[in-house]
Amino acid sequence: MTTIHTLSSLSSQAYAAPSPPRSQPPSPIVSRKPLPAAPSPSSQHLHRGDSIRTSCPSCGYDVTTTIQAPASEEAQRMISDLQAQVKLLNSKAAAAVDRLADYEDQLGALRAEQSQQQQHGQANGRNSGDQQMLPPPPPSAIDTTSLAAPWQHLRPPLHQTNSAPAPLPQSASTEPTLHSLQATLTTERTLRERAESTLNQTQLELEELTATLFGQANEMVAEERRARSKLEERVRVLERRERERGERLKRLEGRIERVERVRGLVG
Repeated sequence: MTTIHTLSSLSSQAYAAPSPPRSQPPSPIVSRKPLPAAPSPSSQHLHRGDSIRTSCPSCGYDVTTTIQAPASEEAQRMISDLQAQVKLLNSKAAAAVDRLADYEDQLGALRAEQSQQQQHGQANGRNSGDQQMLPPPPPSAIDTTSLAAPWQHLRPPLHQTNSAPAPLPQSASTEPTLHSLQATLTTERTLRERAESTLNQTQLELEELTATLFGQANEMVAEERRARSKLEERVRVLERRERERGERLKRLEGRIERVERVRGLVG
């Protein structure tokens, strides 16, 4: 009687235990392996076109994030071109300054030479005036000269031989040179002012372009951080779901084992 009572109680417990539904197949056992850690920017180098891919081993959900470069190649090429232009303008400005210094030195030398020539011409003029004011020769000298050989009349007078030659008009030749140098100096100054204005404008454009590129790079970094935070949040949600599924699977496995033991005892 005791054995019959025990068998009846076990059969009642077996019928009372919940059995898995026949319409749905049992859920597959998912391995609870740790998910691979997301690569950090400090551990490896990221380039343009690289992607971060994270997938769930149970549902197969893939999340891919593409890394973009902080600045485009076209912007970098524009920056290099502007820097080359700035260097060229700097070299031109230095050459213009050197030419201006040379022209100023030439002007100073020509002015000093002109003043010396004017002083020398004034001294020669005074000497020739003094020689022309000498008294005429005495009559005896005139008679003796008239009795001389017939070719003596071809000799020039004494006061004419002693007189110095008149100075050449060199001021007229130096004035065109001064005018040409002054015109060249004015042209060089104009070119220098234009080069300086172009250099300033180029520097302003370069600063504006640099600020724009840095702003775009900061925006791209912020967007990348937001996308990474979303990806990490998604990974955390998937991990939590995975843990919940593992716990449910453990409970189901325990129930199935109890049912199988009861069936073994009943059978």
